[in-house]
Parts: sequence; C-alpha cells; structure tokens
Amino acid sequence: MRDKLINLFKDTQTAITFKNIKRSLSINKKHLDAEVRAVLKDLELEGILFEDDNGVFKSVPSNFFVTELKSTRKGLRFIEIDDNRFYIDEANLNGALVFDKVLVSIDKNKTSVVKVIERAFSNVVCEVALIDGVKILKPLNSNKKMKVVTGSMTMKKLNPGDVALFSASSNKFDGRYELSLVKKIGKITDDNIMNRAVACSNGFDPVFEDKSYEELENIDGHISEEEISKREDYRKLVTFTIDEQECLDMDDAISIKKNRRGYTLYVHIAHVSHYVKLGSKLFEEALSRCTSLYYDNQVMPMLPDKLSKDLCSLNENEDKLARSVVMRFDLDGNLINYKIVKSVIRSDKKMNYDDVNKSLNSTDVVYPEYLNELKLLREIDKKIINKNSFKLFSAQDMSSEYKCSSHNLIRDFMIMANHLVAISMTDKPCIYRNQPYPSNSKIKDTLLNLDKYANSANNLSNINSSHLYESLIRNASSKDQMIFISNMLFSTLRLAYYSESNEGHFSLGFDDGYVHFTSPIRRISDLVISNILDMYDEGELNDKDLEGLTKFIREVSVRASRMERMAERCQCELENLNFLKMISDQVGAVMEGYIEEIHEGYIVVRCKYVSGIINFEDLSNNNFKMLPSGRIKNKENGRIYKVGHKLEVKIKDVSLSDGVVYFSEITNLTLDEAESNKNKEEVSNDEAKLKRAI
Repeated sequence: MRDKLINLFKDTQTAITFKNIKRSLSINKKHLDAEVRAVLKDLELEGILFEDDNGVFKSVPSNFFVTELKSTRKGLRFIEIDDNRFYIDEANLNGALVFDKVLVSIDKNKTSVVKVIERAFSNVVCEVALIDGVKILKPLNSNKKMKVVTGSMTMKKLNPGDVALFSASSNKFDGRYELSLVKKIGKITDDNIMNRAVACSNGFDPVFEDKSYEELENIDGHISEEEISKREDYRKLVTFTIDEQECLDMDDAISIKKNRRGYTLYVHIAHVSHYVKLGSKLFEEALSRCTSLYYDNQVMPMLPDKLSKDLCSLNENEDKLARSVVMRFDLDGNLINYKIVKSVIRSDKKMNYDDVNKSLNSTDVVYPEYLNELKLLREIDKKIINKNSFKLFSAQDMSSEYKCSSHNLIRDFMIMANHLVAISMTDKPCIYRNQPYPSNSKIKDTLLNLDKYANSANNLSNINSSHLYESLIRNASSKDQMIFISNMLFSTLRLAYYSESNEGHFSLGFDDGYVHFTSPIRRISDLVISNILDMYDEGELNDKDLEGLTKFIREVSVRASRMERMAERCQCELENLNFLKMISDQVGAVMEGYIEEIHEGYIVVRCKYVSGIINFEDLSNNNFKMLPSGRIKNKENGRIYKVGHKLEVKIKDVSLSDGVVYFSEITNLTLDEAESNKNKEEVSNDEAKLKRAI
C-alpha cells in the first residue's frame, strides 16, 4: 500500500480526496479506513504528501519541509533546515506549539507553518471570556494568536473569568484547534494567576496534586540504625555544602583529605531515589516537570518542599542519606581509583560562593575553621585542570594563570563525579548527556572570521576533536583576544541533549560518556540514574526488565531534553512578566527608542529599559503597508520606515495577559531630522540663488 501511495503522489500537481485514494487503491471496505489513514500519516511525517484544511491530500512542493518547531529562550519560534535557521512570525505559526512536528513553507520573504502534523507539547492556558453574551476561550501569553475551540459540555463547566489548562490536538474544527480540558487553575482576578498561567503553559505547574502529598505523608524520614549499617558512614568527615546564599535545596556536599600519598575527594549526592521510586506518584510529578525552575530569586521545585528542602536537602548538622563518589588522586593530581557507594553523611557547614571566594582570595576569611579544607580543594582542582582531565571552552578556564572561583571548584568536581558515574554505567541502561560536534561549515566560517587562523580553515583534519578549540584559545596573544576567540567558538557549539546512547560530549572532551547525576533534587535525569543504581544494588535485572527500562529511558530522555528548553523559555517569560508588573504604572510615559524589527502589522521598538511593539494602527498617520524590502510605507505621505529609525513613543498599555508592552508612536525622529535638514538646505539654496540674482 505504501509504494502504491508514493507512486500515486509522484506528480507534484496531484490533489486527491481520501475517497478517491481508496478508489485508486481498489479499497472499498470501511474497516480498512484506519489502516489507509495510518499509512497516509506516516507519509505525511516523511514529507511526501500532506492533507490540507479541506481534507484534500496533496504532494509536498519543493519549498515545503517537515521539521520540528523550536524556540529561543526569549520565545522566538524558528525551524532549522541544513544548519540554517528560519524564524517564523507569531502571525504565521498557524497554531503550532514548540516541539510540534510541522509542515512549513519557506519563501523568499516569509516562513510559515502550513500544518501541524503531530503535537509534541500540547499545553495551552486559556481565560474564559464573555463576548456579546457568548463564552469563548482566549489563549494567554505566548499562544495568544492561536484559534481554539472546545466542546459545549466543557464550556458548561467553565465560567467567565476562569483560567484553565487545556491540551491541544492537531485536529481542527471549523478552522480552530480542538482543546480538551485538563484542569482549572484559578480566576483571572487571582493574585499571581499570570505567573501560574505562564508556568502551566510551559509544563511547570507550581501546585502539586493531592495524591503526591498523600504519598509524601507516608514517607518515613527517620534514618534507622539498620539503614546506616548498609552504608559507608562518613558522618565524622569534615563535610560542607557550597551554594548560592539563598539556596534551600542542597543536593551536593564535599569532603577532602590529604596524606603523604595524595588526596581523597568525596562528592556526596543526596540519595533522593531512596524516597522517590520509579512509578510512584511523586516520580510522575517530577517527570511532568523534569527540572526545578529558578527565576528572580524564586523557585518552582521539581519535588515538593518536604523532599527538596527537608528530607533530601543536605542541611547543616543533620544526618542525611547520600551516594558518594570517592576519588583518590596522587600528589600530582592523577586519578588513581574511585568508588561509588551508598553513604550517610552530616554536613558541618552551609557555605555560599561569595564567602568561599573571600576566604580563598582575600584576607577577609569567613570560614577560618574550614580554611585548610578549602585550600586543599583549590590545590587539587588546579592540579586536575593542569592535567587536562576535561576541557571547557572559556577564557577563564583556558588561561595559563589559574584563578580560583568557588563556582569553578564545585563545577569541576561535579563534572568529574558525573563522568565517573557514566563510566561505571557503561554496561547498564543509562541517560547520557551528549553534545554533538559542531558542523564543519560553522567551524570553517568561524576560522575564516579569525583572520590569524584563516589558513586553518583549509586544514580541518582535527575538526572532530576539542583540542582544536583548546589550542585556538590557549594560543591567543592576549586576554582580550582569548575572550573574543572563546565567544566566537562558543557560538558554533550545538545544544546538549539527553539520550539512552552515548554520543560523547564535545565541550567537555568526554567520548567515553557523560551523565547528569549530581542534582537529583532538581533534575529528572539525575533521579532516574540514582534509581537505576538502586536497582543494580538490589540485584541484576532480567532481560524483560532491561527491555522495559531501556524503552522508558528513551522516553524520559526526549522529554527531559525538551523540558530543559521549556524551562529556559519559561524562566524568560516569568522574568518578563515580573518586569511588566513593575512598570505597569508607567502607562503614558514618553521615551525614545529604535525600530528593531518590522513585521506584518506591527513593529518592535527597543528603548533603553524596555522594548515593546507598535501596531500599524498606532503609528502616526496610521495608513501603512508592508513593502517587499521589509520596510513599511505610509500610503498618504510616502514616508518609509526601516529598521534603525529612531522614534519618540508613548507607553499605551502594559498587557500581562499578552506579556507585551504596547507603544504608540509620537513621531519618527530620524525622518523629522532628515526632512528638517533638507528644508534648511533648500532655504539655503534659495537664498544663494536670490543673492546671485541681485
């Protein structure tokens, strides 16, 4: 059937209904409809054909592509074709959501979503509004232009002013996407309802379900002597945590000792999987979020506070269950051996990055009783860096002059622990943290832009090695050049992602595997790996268990990678929302700004402290049209606006539901100045003519 359908649509002009497709295949039985549609769906996903809004199947033109819709941290939507990025205006998204599989058309001046083929992330938050006595759904925030509808029975359950979370299908009804109600989340008049709307639309509901709290109540936080007897007891070690000042979910702690033969470094990680098992309701809640969300000194935790801040957090002067990665180094910083063990620890001190920096780099010692241990950490870290145990592409890391930063200390030790856990799991199901090699074309373009290294662009034999990047940074002639080169190279790096298979981590130089293990309170991958280690501690898994676990890991990896991107976007939206709240009393304020972008129907203006949009109707003499050049022209007076023009604008509205500042234009200062200069020149010319005539 597949081959017959492909042959049927070889002609790019072909357009045929489902009924005629069945007739062409000589299929007349109703019960075979589902089978035919399944094959058509597969071919649609492969970009061979597509079904339009009228239910007619067509061949895919050469400028149409099936791909995944992506988003920048600031919410700009784009697709990538052959390493080229194409941005899509909100007006041309056609109801597509981030990570959806979409069919797009790429024309000279515009990229548009033709169709949503498959939903990947379906969350849509809507307000129930009353328009002319009729209840309608109004999508909020980043999906506000999406046309939606839900069933009449659902609408009866909702009242004007309700804000609810829905799941969007890829099916349309009368040109609108069908929504299914997930749950009500509040009223539009509730305090902080827009914060929750932003969080829920990105998959980060700050409210945990009742079943999770019921499960939480049954967790016994007492550490019995029997449990301690099964573990390494490290409570007598000098142990401390180093985090941000306001941190309350501490999932890693450090101990270090030195003798005449070398160093022993202990990285203690909270044993969260002792309390949160795969398949539990608490784990399902964690999987729905995949990560804790941090913004504006606030946190939306992956796990409830009782776990993240109490039972699992490595709080000062409390016995805690942990897994410890114990590393032994010789006096030169060479790793001799390591082990990963269940342990019980007791943190002696909660430290913060700033005060550790003071203690190590100034005479203002904040932690005098722990200064010896802190100096040992700095000592071993410097030796490890000098041994090139791993690579990190930043000017600070590559500088020949080692400078201690408490952030770097903790980062370096966590990277080492993660790498060793990855090696220990080589023969086990695992979630790897991979980063692909940069594309040859991007590296070549970058080398050509670095004039001094232009010749290297013609000899890329070492392109599949981080040593190329390392040598470019290390050979810089100055710190400024080092930073410049580092930033240029950073722009070529691809995004890291999670996978069930090891593909290597380019930036760190780990081809033998890297994982995320050290933050199980706030990352799902770390929690899953901890659970897998528990399973192996309890006994070998049979083939059926391994097959199921591998499939599960594959699904978690995809979701964790996506939710990482969603977290970045959500953080940006929440920070923007809080900023809008701060300036909501500035409506009417006049300021100057520059045209940053021009779109069909509106322009984006960036002022010193705020950026926003001006709809065409809010431009002075509002009769504007878009030109093929990407500029806009006033039909009445012929004035042409372009990117870079300086405008005087007034804040018209600060919309929390749209997440946007709306301006109205007072005048185009760039054109005013140009016209003024022209008039002065004409007057001057006229005076000169008159003088000559006299």
